[in-house]
Amino acid sequence: MSPLPVFNRAFGGSRTGDILYYMDKVVLPYAPKIIVYYCGSNDVNAGATAEEIAGRFRQFVERVKAKLPETRVFFVSINRAPQKRNRWDVVDAANTQVREFCARDRRLGYIDVNPALFDKAGNPRTDLYVPDGLHFLDPAYVEFTRIIRPVI
Repeated sequence: MSPLPVFNRAFGGSRTGDILYYMDKVVLPYAPKIIVYYCGSNDVNAGATAEEIAGRFRQFVERVKAKLPETRVFFVSINRAPQKRNRWDVVDAANTQVREFCARDRRLGYIDVNPALFDKAGNPRTDLYVPDGLHFLDPAYVEFTRIIRPVI
């Protein structure tokens, strides 16, 4: 993301509840001006509903607002990974709920990375994934950066 000064506080396997639990240690003490939030994919795989995922993001935002009222929060869409095909309805519903929530507050933003993950015919770009159809190869992160950097 250079030249942007980025401090990565992500941790693998996290769910939205984990972010809420740890945010006082891994987010708020750093008083960031901008938070790029990517979480929810593991919630989908764990059977969470769209309402649960979106609700925990709303809780995250409320806690950020209470401690850091000028901080902007950008939600990066949950991706429609091939491995999640049978739960794309949950992915889409969670993304829609979060996008609508973000649209109501100028300090929030929604960044959709899903268009980069599909070809022109609407098929998943399997070249961006390792064989499990869930985790990404480096070219996917290049695509994400291309989408996220201009927004930030």
